Amino acid sequence: MLIDDDIENVFPSSYAWWTATERKCWGDGTSATRRTPQKPGGEPWSQCGNGCPELAAGQCKPSGDLRFVLADFPRLASVCRIHTSSYRSIRQIHFAVLVSFGAQSFPRKRESTPQTFGNVLSSDWIPAFAGMTAAARVDPNSK
Repeated sequence: MLIDDDIENVFPSSYAWWTATERKCWGDGTSATRRTPQKPGGEPWSQCGNGCPELAAGQCKPSGDLRFVLADFPRLASVCRIHTSSYRSIRQIHFAVLVSFGAQSFPRKRESTPQTFGNVLSSDWIPAFAGMTAAARVDPNSK
């Protein structure tokens, strides 16, 4: 069971640059807070996301934590947490949580069989696995 109806409580995600001893910089992709020698507690930093040199260098990484309670084991303060730093996983989990909240994310519905009206395919039909399959590799030596 999800613990709340707010995605920030269920799946908080951010960017962060960690060193061996501390979190140097953290942000949401548009604005950040960075620790500097002048401000060890942190100061506003405008380069977060695409313009950040630490993100481009691989020092700053995305982070997300899915928080939930197991339905068969409801106990006080027994929140489970799954952590990821994968861009793909963060996007997929974020989307899945939005869908579970009832968000209408697709402008058209996905179905496993096409719906027809007479001889005309419905204009709002997309195959269920459209865009979710990998390209096949063809071995030029095989017959």
